Amino acid sequence: MAEVALLTGAAGDIGSATARRIAEAGAHVFLADLDAGAAEAQAAELAADGHEATALELDVTDEESVAAAVAAASDHAGSLDILVNGAGIVLINNFEEFSREDWLRIYEINVYGTFLAIKHAAPPLRAAAEQGRIVNLSSGAGRRPAPLIAPYACAKAAITSLTRSAAVALAPEIRVNCVSPGVVEGKMWEGIEARFDELGVPETARYAERVRTLPLARGGSPAEIADVIAFLASPDSSYVHGQDIQVDGGQVMQ
Repeated sequence: MAEVALLTGAAGDIGSATARRIAEAGAHVFLADLDAGAAEAQAAELAADGHEATALELDVTDEESVAAAVAAASDHAGSLDILVNGAGIVLINNFEEFSREDWLRIYEINVYGTFLAIKHAAPPLRAAAEQGRIVNLSSGAGRRPAPLIAPYACAKAAITSLTRSAAVALAPEIRVNCVSPGVVEGKMWEGIEARFDELGVPETARYAERVRTLPLARGGSPAEIADVIAFLASPDSSYVHGQDIQVDGGQVMQ
């Protein structure tokens, strides 16, 4: 029987690329996203290509919603093999203008939402035929100064810490790792650039300049991030545990 994978934030650039990559490896993918229409479109596209895919509406800040999504995925085969936590948002503002509501919203979605998914997925992951696997999506922003996205950067650092705690708590039945992308092309950066225009952010902080200074001199693609997530979500990474894998064109070396 095919493995079963639940992906949160599955309608985003990295989420959709990851769903395709894991589906191509033979898993039945459950694409969970707050944007149910986008998840359904992605599932239909995968199904048209001959893959097994099911769309779910999910609010990661609502525990009942999380529990229902996990149940829907795990009921398919009586267990769950893979959880990919990709749901998250970013807010951009001048450092001193972030509000309490901004901080709480970022942490509730990015950190608490990740925890809730792990909490509810752990029992069916323990029942997997192969060792259960969790991959969290962190960010290189959690390792560097990021004043214009400070709540997001702090939340991503927290996800890396959460990954390590979960790795100890859930071993040996479940392996837990995270992936930290760097500058990745796609809708997220398009939104960031638009907000930078509103704030009058200098060119030195923009996409083109950040890419220019990378050792590999280019931005990453969602598919390149998805390849690493898919590796960590597969049995091929059977001795990789509690790690934060940087996929950033060499950015963290600078």
